[in-house]
Amino acid sequence: MFINIPVESMVHQHQDDYYLAIRQSTQQTDSAPFIEFMLQMIFDAITEAKTSEAEGLNAGLSEGLKLSDVDKVILAFIEQGRYMANAQLAEKCGKSQSTIERRIKFLKGARLITRIGAKKTGYWQVKQ
Repeated sequence: MFINIPVESMVHQHQDDYYLAIRQSTQQTDSAPFIEFMLQMIFDAITEAKTSEAEGLNAGLSEGLKLSDVDKVILAFIEQGRYMANAQLAEKCGKSQSTIERRIKFLKGARLITRIGAKKTGYWQVKQ
């Protein structure tokens, strides 16, 4: 039933949270934190698969999504150079790395960008 749902890549994208859930379960001698994490990853993967038709930059803008100037610059840089790290984006935008990380999280949550591949070797892609 889960063969076409990319749960493994969702877990890989949230690797820090994955290990945190394992540590919490171990410390509490209760598997609930790990189970909740995995159920959330499954839910997110299913939700992402179901909403793929209505995603993307054009859909978001037509629904009145407001992008900051930093968001627009990040999107432009991502379109130009796929393998750009957050540190490089921060330098090019003149913002802190934590600001870039927050904006990337916003853009991902708004379904304007998606992660292709692993955290270290993958890249962000702007959805159209």
